[in-house]
Amino acid sequence: FRKNKDISIKIPSYNEEECIRSIIKEISRVLKGINYEIVIVDDNSKDKTSELIDALAKKLPVIALHRYSKRGIFSAIQDGIKIANGKYILNMDSDFNHPPRYILDLLKYKEDYDLVLCSRFVKGGGMPSTLVSKIGAWGINTIISFLLGLKVKDINGGFHIMKKSDFEKIDFKYPTKFGEFDMELLFKAKKLGLKMREVPFVYQLRN
Repeated sequence: FRKNKDISIKIPSYNEEECIRSIIKEISRVLKGINYEIVIVDDNSKDKTSELIDALAKKLPVIALHRYSKRGIFSAIQDGIKIANGKYILNMDSDFNHPPRYILDLLKYKEDYDLVLCSRFVKGGGMPSTLVSKIGAWGINTIISFLLGLKVKDINGGFHIMKKSDFEKIDFKYPTKFGEFDMELLFKAKKLGLKMREVPFVYQLRN
């Protein structure tokens, strides 16, 4: 496989043997004809995830990064970005919470915007939940976005694309367990003057 890539899809994984093969194959189907790679950062999975991604790496443009001493989404994101060969880095989950079909919507705007995000809270977006939960999630996102001075409606969706060179300009300082990484990313991207665009997506419950 060619070293230089247009797109690096970065996926953190931990005990994902039930869906890792399916998500990789679906991403590959969606990106047929595009010069891409998939970077899987596995945090010492206790199931067969490690074996599966190694097998996939022999047949598909997959890079399997095995981490045995470090755990956590924050360092997994950073390590995945470091080894990615793509001009653009696309961040998403491994369990179909972020349906691969929306990748093409992100790619559509990558040339015109510096950071393109899939959003649950713009027209056409959504999440399968009770009305109370939806209002609560929307309210929290709205308040935090306002406090950070952002115009983004979904500040912790975790499904976005930007140039690797722009990622490398951001000095991340705050370890994250949930959506804090995206909050820091968006806040510092705003300070750098990066143009942002949200596209709708429907968040899916874990398979």
